[in-house]
Amino acid sequence: MTIKILWLGVILLITGCQPEPSPPQGLTVTIDRVISGQVVILRGFPYDPQAPITLRLSGINAPDLQQVPWGEAAQIALENQLRQTPTVTLVLERAEPDQYDRYWGHLWQGDVWINQWLVAEGYVLAQGDDGYAGANRSAPIQQRLSHAQDYARIRGVGIWQPDQPLRQTPAEFRR
Repeated sequence: MTIKILWLGVILLITGCQPEPSPPQGLTVTIDRVISGQVVILRGFPYDPQAPITLRLSGINAPDLQQVPWGEAAQIALENQLRQTPTVTLVLERAEPDQYDRYWGHLWQGDVWINQWLVAEGYVLAQGDDGYAGANRSAPIQQRLSHAQDYARIRGVGIWQPDQPLRQTPAEFRR
C-alpha cells in the first residue's frame, strides 16, 4: 500500500512538472488601454494597424467594475501586467466580432498566457461553456483555466480570500 502511494506521488510530481506549452502562433499587437479585467483596446490588426480594436479575453469572467473591490482589482492587475510589455501575441477565437463589436481571444506576453494568469492569481473566474455563443474553446484550454482556478482557490487569493470572497458571480451581479 505504501509503495502504491509513493508511486502515485511520483506520477503526480512528474505530470505536475511538465513544461507549459509554448505560445501559439498569432498576431503581434500593442495594448492601447485596459477597459476592465477582461476587455482591452489594442492596435495592430493587419487590415488597419492603427485602428483601435476591442478584445474580450476568452475563457474568463471578470468581476464587474461595480463589484467592489474585485472588479477594479482585476482591471488594475491586468493594466499593470500589460504595462510591463505592451506588445503581446493575440490568438483569436473567431475572425469576426460579436454583437458588441468585440473580438474574442487569448493574449500571450512572452510565455505568459494572460487569460490563465488572471485566473491563477484570483482576479477572474474561469468561464465554462456558458461564454460566447460561438466560442471555439477546446477542452484542454478549459481544463487549464479550470486548474488555474483551483490553484487560486486553494491558495485563497483574490476573489477566493477567505475573509472577503466574491459572493456573486459577475453574471449574478449583473442580473
